[in-house]
Amino acid sequence: MTSAKNDKAAMDRRAFIEKLAFAGAAAATAAVASAPVARAAVTGEGNPTMVAQAQQPGGSAKAVSKTKGLVIDCEHHLKQWGASAITPQRSMDWMDASGIDMAFTTTHVRPTDPIEVVRESNDLLAKLVQDHPKRYIGCATVPIGEGGKPDLREVERIVKQLGLHSVYIATRPGDPGPLFLDSQEMFPFYEKCSELKIPIKVEITNWGPEGMDELREPAYHLQYPLHMMFAREFDMAASVLRLMFGGILERFPDLTFLMDHYGGGVSMVMDRAEVYWNGYTKEGRVPFYDDKPLITKPFRTYFDKLYFGMAGRGPSADTLKMILVNVSPKKIMFATDWPYIGIDDNMGKEFVANVRNINLPQEDIDGILGGNAWRVFGPKT
Repeated sequence: MTSAKNDKAAMDRRAFIEKLAFAGAAAATAAVASAPVARAAVTGEGNPTMVAQAQQPGGSAKAVSKTKGLVIDCEHHLKQWGASAITPQRSMDWMDASGIDMAFTTTHVRPTDPIEVVRESNDLLAKLVQDHPKRYIGCATVPIGEGGKPDLREVERIVKQLGLHSVYIATRPGDPGPLFLDSQEMFPFYEKCSELKIPIKVEITNWGPEGMDELREPAYHLQYPLHMMFAREFDMAASVLRLMFGGILERFPDLTFLMDHYGGGVSMVMDRAEVYWNGYTKEGRVPFYDDKPLITKPFRTYFDKLYFGMAGRGPSADTLKMILVNVSPKKIMFATDWPYIGIDDNMGKEFVANVRNINLPQEDIDGILGGNAWRVFGPKT
């Protein structure tokens, strides 16, 4: 992307931030007031204790027990969309129509935007959450700082000054690349998140680092968006494998990761990973690692630590059924990717209904729709 295009994109996102600021408390408060009465019993509407707790990570058993039936959208964006801003009012109107109570929300400026743009976006997100703690859980953006690595000063500010307790990065978290989730340059960031006890949400990279969208290259002679359908999902799946085989979850055992887009469909290749892992480690073939091993336990031990969001597949529950072969329902979180492509006024309602109708115990369905997210990102005593 040229410098001029980068500058224009940053200006567009700054314009969105200004629109978000002027959206104001009045419009959002009106949406909260019109929300279903049932939400009061679930989210603690009018309960000062639950409101005061609303932006602390984790969740006590007492708090979680009040979330039965709660629906949380774990991928929800407030951003500039074409010519119009995606405002809190639009967001809450859509959630109300869809039967969604809360949203785990980013403003979705890019980490590669100028630091001052990202900081301003995080400020506005914190204000949104402070004004409406029963509708939004804020997930702040980690900007790219000096040396092309995540900016640790902003991570500290996000938690200690803004009062937000989760952060979002992308599968390619550096600029310029290459920088991957298992790159050693990421270790200070992971150490900081472990110190602050904050979960990390990993989203697909969509701004085209080198090799990211290679299926778009002229050599493939494509006249359709194969790179968007598959290349980005492959990159997410590879990122899940990097966290496992790259030793990140062994080196930083207290970290919590939520992987976007069902982990790029990585569940579908777990058997293949098992074949190669067993073939290399048990059958005396060429060592699995070029150098010393980076993990000391079976790789599925680390896979089982990850959480997976359901965005990127539309309202069908078919992918959910597939991932359940390898992933516990306690590790899956409902997510829509609102307001991206394919998400119309009926999508949210249909998606919720499809999850409710899946053949699982009611406790697991409640967990997928909101209980799991509340346990990880919700209030904590």
